[in-house]
Amino acid sequence: LSVAFAPMDQWVVVTGKGLARTETAVPRPIPEELLIRSTHGWTIRGRAIEESGRGIAGARLIAWPSTPEHARLTARRSGWAAGDHPRALTATSGADGSFEILGAERGIAYNLFAGAIGWIG
Repeated sequence: LSVAFAPMDQWVVVTGKGLARTETAVPRPIPEELLIRSTHGWTIRGRAIEESGRGIAGARLIAWPSTPEHARLTARRSGWAAGDHPRALTATSGADGSFEILGAERGIAYNLFAGAIGWIG
């Protein structure tokens, strides 16, 4: 479980393996206790494969929300890469190319990028 607190932004962001990302506004003045409820995230599963169907081991997979927010971030940040997206989820494929990306948010479509040495997808 990871909790990032930025007082000047007045937001708390909670992430953790298998949890959906949760963002909560922090009221002012900052309370002594703040209850945040997070939910179990969805899992994106698949295989990184080459044209012949053989799995690609060690591929880096990046999933990020396909939302208008994503388009605004892309337009504002020169040199933006999918892995830098504040809501990006990542995984690395196994020996047979299989992967699991944990913590996807329910009801949100995701873009998916896969890349490995000698491959780009």
